[in-house]
Amino acid sequence: MLLNGANGQTADEIQKTLKLNGISLADANATYLKLIEGLPKADPKVTLGLANSVWNRNTFQPETDFVNILKNSFKAEASQFSGSDATPLNTWASDKTNGKIKKVLDNIEPQMVLFLMNALYFKGDWTTSFDEQKTTDYPFQLAESKTKNVRMMQMKSKISFANRDGYFAYELPYGNGRYAMTVLVPIGTQRVNDLVTKLSATEWNQLKQDLKVVDNLSIGLPRFTLEYEVYLNEVLEKMGMPSAFLPNVADLSKISKTQKLNVGFVKQNTYVAVDEKGTEAAAVTTIGVELTSLPQTYYAD
Repeated sequence: MLLNGANGQTADEIQKTLKLNGISLADANATYLKLIEGLPKADPKVTLGLANSVWNRNTFQPETDFVNILKNSFKAEASQFSGSDATPLNTWASDKTNGKIKKVLDNIEPQMVLFLMNALYFKGDWTTSFDEQKTTDYPFQLAESKTKNVRMMQMKSKISFANRDGYFAYELPYGNGRYAMTVLVPIGTQRVNDLVTKLSATEWNQLKQDLKVVDNLSIGLPRFTLEYEVYLNEVLEKMGMPSAFLPNVADLSKISKTQKLNVGFVKQNTYVAVDEKGTEAAAVTTIGVELTSLPQTYYAD
């Protein structure tokens, strides 16, 4: 969505970071629309919700063409906000994630004039569920050679499995099998970070090829709930799009031809819960676009 508002070097950097170089913006938008329309229907037994929205401050008017592209290609809802109250944005995030992500912003800073939001919600039951009576306490290996007892779910079933260098992996399908969770576990002296560092597109593709169905495989998976939030400014800069964040360098002229804008922040909130029945997961990504230069106000407060 941000790419559609960018021009010049800023647009080039975002496009490369999204690995869309060589693809026209129109084609990228058309593909995104296909995903929005197609993914929720891929498996009738799985709930998948995808939603986008664009919010502008009531004193700031984004370009009509920009808003129209977001409405047409991203099915984005367009809304306005005023003042510093982030309640409308938080309510939208909560509504679109079945209440799993209730708050993405504490308040809205005065220089913020536009927000782009994306929400994803997933709920799927395992194709083969775990038997709750088999869930037991089991020692889970932490860093620094410590262990902690967790509620370990257990199953013996026909499961796709692979042994790779430094880790093993198995796949647990949901519903009709169009969606699956792939579980990767480091082995021996390997740590989680070693495994994360190794995970390139090539490694992932090789793993997918290596996964083979094994009859009567015994597996264990802890029951868990994770909540996480992170600002992605530095990550995205390192991935190759620094210009978007730089005042007086960023070119977001497709959002506004008359006012200088830059990205203030990109924030991601995520939620994942896994139990014997299946998985519920949600994510909200919020991009805050700000006016590059706001007149200074001097309060005697």
